[in-house]
Amino acid sequence: MDNRKVARELVKIARSLVAIEFPSQDALDKYLKEHPKADRGNHSVKKMISLKKGELHGGKLTDFGARMFGSGMPVAISRTFSLLDKGKPVSMTDIGNAHEYLSHTKLRDPKDQRHAVLVRKKLKAILDSNR
Repeated sequence: MDNRKVARELVKIARSLVAIEFPSQDALDKYLKEHPKADRGNHSVKKMISLKKGELHGGKLTDFGARMFGSGMPVAISRTFSLLDKGKPVSMTDIGNAHEYLSHTKLRDPKDQRHAVLVRKKLKAILDSNR
């Protein structure tokens, strides 16, 4: 097999492995229409959930994050906390990332560590109930 054939085969394999999460069903449908050879099973629509305003940590997640992590907290996690505080839709992926971030963060103050554990448990409950 020459190099061009190998390259074409590798591109085919790579394309089949790529999965895209779309923000809406319309966006997914448009993509599939523009890419008729795309495997529909590799792509999905982002699952979004909304909580009541202040339902998680009394609407103080943003303050909690700023106090404990300061400027060291990733922007995406801060954004997720802010959306949850406001009762706006948040993707399950973002909730999973926030849960993961809190799972791997150790805080010096035991009181802050307890708060982090409580928030992490609530995020885990949301993830489990929406799978």
